[in-house]
Amino acid sequence: MSSNRRHKNMPYCYGYDAKTNTEILFGRDYQPLARRSFLEAREVEQIGAYTSRGTPEERYCKLGPYLEHDFAGWFYDDGNAPRFDRATRDRVSEVWKLFLSGTDVRDHLYNVHRTYQFADLIITPRKQGLRAADG
Repeated sequence: MSSNRRHKNMPYCYGYDAKTNTEILFGRDYQPLARRSFLEAREVEQIGAYTSRGTPEERYCKLGPYLEHDFAGWFYDDGNAPRFDRATRDRVSEVWKLFLSGTDVRDHLYNVHRTYQFADLIITPRKQGLRAADG
């Protein structure tokens, strides 16, 4: 599998669907990688291409269907893509592990385009992380 394809299948975008109260991780081409209930975050359904386990050949599976979402935030942009940036590669690998373990990954968003109110958090437009603008 090419390096470009592998990096497109790493977490790129976080989506939230208010109708189903579901969190979704998308790859670079917006294919869903995994989803979980916002309330039962430890029950993760891996539906896409990237996994951190197994041999390189075992790490990829068929791409999942497009999933609707009301909010989107990104873990990187084209200027710091994991294909070219080791720090981004490490960060999105960590996001993947955290998401699979049931941990909130919204603090790891690099770029958010619009304000969105979750039940426990209001996210405002910014770049380079959510907590940086809270001070």
